[in-house]
Amino acid sequence: MKVSGLAEGSVRYRTHLQDIGWQGWKGDGEVSGTVGQSRRVEAVRIELTGDAALKYDVIYRVHVPNMGWLGWAKNGEVAGSEGMALRIEALQVRIVPAGTGETGLSALSKPELRVKAHSANVGWQASVGEGASAGTTGRALRLEALKLTMPGFDGVGGAISTRAHVSNVGWMNWTASGEVTGTTGRGLAMEAVQINIIGNVASFFDIYYRAHVSNYGWLGWARNGETAGSTGMSLPMEAVEVRVVPKGSSFDCGRSATVQPAPQPQPSAPAQTSSYVAEINGFLVDSRWANGTRWASGQRPKISGYGASGCCAYAVDLCKYVFGADSYREGEEFHDPSEIRAGDVIKVTGSQHWFVVLGRDGDSLWTAEGNWGGKVVVADGTYTVRGNTLCRNGSKFRTFSAGYHMQ
Repeated sequence: MKVSGLAEGSVRYRTHLQDIGWQGWKGDGEVSGTVGQSRRVEAVRIELTGDAALKYDVIYRVHVPNMGWLGWAKNGEVAGSEGMALRIEALQVRIVPAGTGETGLSALSKPELRVKAHSANVGWQASVGEGASAGTTGRALRLEALKLTMPGFDGVGGAISTRAHVSNVGWMNWTASGEVTGTTGRGLAMEAVQINIIGNVASFFDIYYRAHVSNYGWLGWARNGETAGSTGMSLPMEAVEVRVVPKGSSFDCGRSATVQPAPQPQPSAPAQTSSYVAEINGFLVDSRWANGTRWASGQRPKISGYGASGCCAYAVDLCKYVFGADSYREGEEFHDPSEIRAGDVIKVTGSQHWFVVLGRDGDSLWTAEGNWGGKVVVADGTYTVRGNTLCRNGSKFRTFSAGYHMQ
């Protein structure tokens, strides 16, 4: 970097490099960084020297992946990031009269995260950091409350906002960083949680979290205010894990972040036993068949011995898991779509697409299917019944061919 026409002063600068950190200051025209080492420049500081520093300000900003242009830094402030593996893709520099020029959020550093859990028979436990489990596992102790904080933002403004779904209470109000989420001294379990980042930091980071639930273990990851855990099922949370991730980063959320209650039986359907409800719930949160799991046209059954692939393979696996049947052929075949009810396997015309009905509310179906866009899709209301036609998202899909009552 070199500045010409600047009387009574010059410019100096330093860079923060991958795996090295901050280098020393360099002057007019000198190289700051490395050549031939493939090390990314992650942050920069620039300042004027001599009398020029009294008359002028130097302002500068950087462009980083997934986030674009950060705010303007001034007179030696940090522009870029530290500890986030974000390379500088472009740099813009201006020299302006002293006291003029805009500044903003110019530097990013990953916020520190602290989580403190209150468990039954234990009370408040020591706080843990990102990626560690807060609470207990393997001891059947309900989680009753949490405290989350993000200290040491290094100039990045923001906070954590959290709310809990509590047994016999429901959803409570949102709480701020450091405040108690949930209850203590009342013997009430947290059953679900929602966590959000607020303020400037929310523009640059996502927060992911997952719940360890009684009888189910670790569920998948929720993000940015989504629900993790369960509601309406009296299933206590036992632990939680939280992570802060730069926006745009790849993150595998795994299985579903929630336990979904099994559909209520329709009046025309046989009574559903508690065993049946447990099996349906178990299937839907199992990482082999959970919503979003990869399931392409060539996928074979994972537990059923029936010769099927794609969407049919998913249907026969559910038959095996929930009903102990090796395929839908062990169910009662029917051809009137008005008879569709919870637990049915449905075949439609065309390329013989298969899906499973988890519940029915009037003409609206709650369904689970494999090989829709190459993955498992569990959705409520995607399919509706109109006479002998099945509509998907309100548009005609295919004609009902046959169904099989599995219960």
